[in-house]
Amino acid sequence: YDVVVIGGGAAGLAAALVARYTLGRLQPHTEIADAEELRRIATRASDPAIACEAAVIAFDAKVRQGEPARADAEMSTLERVADRAALPYFRWVARTRRAGWHVLLGNDEADTLIDRAAELGTEIGIHPTLTYGSRSGQLYAAHMAGGRAGEAVAALTVLEPFAGHDI
Repeated sequence: YDVVVIGGGAAGLAAALVARYTLGRLQPHTEIADAEELRRIATRASDPAIACEAAVIAFDAKVRQGEPARADAEMSTLERVADRAALPYFRWVARTRRAGWHVLLGNDEADTLIDRAAELGTEIGIHPTLTYGSRSGQLYAAHMAGGRAGEAVAALTVLEPFAGHDI
């Protein structure tokens, strides 16, 4: 997808790049280029939220490229910027991504991180379907990877109260 922005300046371009990432199926090299452009925009606009978006996009791309050290560096950037700028949504995004990263790595700490992410989501007002959907999906993946199918299925039952509700 090519990005065409008419008006809106740097903020409009940043929004278009994030939308392209969110809605499109880009290749990691394209996402890295977009993340770098978002970083330039964030610097010019002094906007930490745009810097966080750049780190999220770059983290996801580095995971898919199989570059764990670079992915971890992007995660650290996201966590640092979100904390310094007091951006609770991006703190939650960082926690959910960190938890998912630990699931992929098969880390025993994953369950704890998943629960901490859900707790933060609830605390800051992330919609419950997002908070518990994320938690359930990550727990399901962690338990299946650990050979605990019964626990994996049980992790999905917390979604039952939200069946039929829009996000």
